[in-house]
Amino acid sequence: MNLITPAHATWNGCNASGWRNDMMRVNGYNEEMQYGGQDREFGERLLNLGIRSKQIRYSAIVLHLD
Repeated sequence: MNLITPAHATWNGCNASGWRNDMMRVNGYNEEMQYGGQDREFGERLLNLGIRSKQIRYSAIVLHLD
């Protein structure tokens, strides 16, 4: 499926996860930002720190706790 719909790995808020230590190193989400873009800005700060993202579409098990 990844060969049919290729995309580069990016950080977005729809089902993303990471190591707590890395998230704390970039001071977490910027809660002063208005709606939209917080997740992408957070991902850019992780990238600037040298943290690379991985994309695991169609191969990770997801459990929603509602």
